[in-house]
Amino acid sequence: MRSKLYLSRIPPQYRFAHRFTFYLHDYLADVVIHGEGSEIFDYEFDGRGLALDEIDRDDPLNWLLANGFEKEAGEIALRQCFVALLSDSCHHIYESLVNMEKSKFNVALTLLRKPIKDNLFYFEWFLAEPGELLSRFLSQEVKTYDVSRMEPADKKRILDKAQALCGSTEYLAQDQLYGFRYDRKSSFGLSRFCDQAIHLVTNNANYETERQNFNMIFRGSEIPSWKFDLVYSTLPLILMHTVDVVQALLSRITQVKEEEAAFHALRRSVGFALFAYSVSEDAMVASSNPESGRLCLEEDPEVSCDNCGNHLLSSVRSALYFFYHGVLRCTKCCSSRYFADRPPFGYCELADSELTEFLDEL
Repeated sequence: MRSKLYLSRIPPQYRFAHRFTFYLHDYLADVVIHGEGSEIFDYEFDGRGLALDEIDRDDPLNWLLANGFEKEAGEIALRQCFVALLSDSCHHIYESLVNMEKSKFNVALTLLRKPIKDNLFYFEWFLAEPGELLSRFLSQEVKTYDVSRMEPADKKRILDKAQALCGSTEYLAQDQLYGFRYDRKSSFGLSRFCDQAIHLVTNNANYETERQNFNMIFRGSEIPSWKFDLVYSTLPLILMHTVDVVQALLSRITQVKEEEAAFHALRRSVGFALFAYSVSEDAMVASSNPESGRLCLEEDPEVSCDNCGNHLLSSVRSALYFFYHGVLRCTKCCSSRYFADRPPFGYCELADSELTEFLDEL
């Protein structure tokens, strides 16, 4: 989670969206860090009496395939591809968000293109059709699993399957997920703007470079607000979907602690509700009376006060405090409790003045 000192160049109305987006990145990065630390990406199997010196250490996957260990080669490839793709994705997303803070908009878009169009797609493919992708990756030509060569219909099929398996259709329509990332005709998608950020001249009929011009390098001292709106109306949704896909894949690789998973699922839901609320008309009411602002969160008995039964996440104040501190506070009887044993990913000490700043940014 970034300090508010880094947000001065981001317009106030987009600052919570930026914080929420950075939180989602932090969650993904933590999967890599804790996963490697606990060795969940390693794979052990019965070698059927083989000695270690029999395995070709220079080319272990092909040796396994040639000696009847197809399943084991697939398990190893899945785990190693998963962590490598996720680590690479996090590096790009982090640097993109940091460049947004510095108003380096073109650099930020250039860095976003790979994780949202390529890395994420392979996560979705591993989730939707793992056997098919592993078969192509292990035994076929590289071009057979090159996402840039895939037909739109095949991409949409895989995206639809992945969404059905991870549950992201609850907040992101299937046509939106494709449109945000791949539809160059879409005025609300990132694809055309990522391409323009990378290339000085584009010939695509949907965003052909104008005469006597280069793409996106001539501008005044201020970045137009519509560019921030484009990024922060799409990127939080894409990263929410990314987290859901990663979580679904992670549950296939290792056993996830239910209590911890529930805690982080709740925190994402609260953060998403605050993000949606921050751009809604209701936020204007809450700016003058924070206790009047109510979020669209279901009455979950798991987040009810043990003392008085009051719903603990019904107000902007209580939801914001939980999102930043990982603590549930009852606004009725003033009791507090942690939802989990450990603080949330991206934990940072923030005083109650954060509420005032949040409401000022709405």
